[in-house]
Amino acid sequence: MANFPQTMNYTGFNTPSRIEADIADLVHEGSIPPELNGAFYRVQPDPQFPPRLGDDISFNGDGMITRFHLHDGQCDFRQRWAKTDKWKLENEAGKALFGAYRNPLGDDESVKGRYRSTANTNAWIHGGKLYALKEDRLRW
Repeated sequence: MANFPQTMNYTGFNTPSRIEADIADLVHEGSIPPELNGAFYRVQPDPQFPPRLGDDISFNGDGMITRFHLHDGQCDFRQRWAKTDKWKLENEAGKALFGAYRNPLGDDESVKGRYRSTANTNAWIHGGKLYALKEDRLRW
C-alpha cells in the first residue's frame, strides 16, 4: 500500500492523484459555446510512489499531463503519466528509486547515473507531438 507522508507536500492540494483517466463530457456550470474548439494542456507533479527518503518537495513528483478538450459545447478530460526513464524504472521496481530533488546521493544503486527527469513543469507541442518537459539539466 502506498503511504505518502502526511506533510504539506502530499496533502490537501498536493495530494497525489496517481490516476490515468478519460472522462467524456464533464459536468460543468454554465454553457460552453459550441463554436469553441480547442484544448488546454497542463503538466503537474504527481508522484507515482511515496518518496524514497520519507519526504521531498512536490516538484520531485512524476509528470502527469492533462488535456481538457473543448468541442461541440462540451469538455472532455484525459490524464496520463509522462513516462520518463525515471517513471519506467520505478514502475518496473514498484517503488521509488530516486532520492531527493536534484540530489542523486540518495538514489538507489540500481539507478546511479540514470536520467532522473520528472517531466512535470511544461507542455510543448512540436512536430505534431505533445511533450512534457522539466526545465533542468540532462544529468547530475
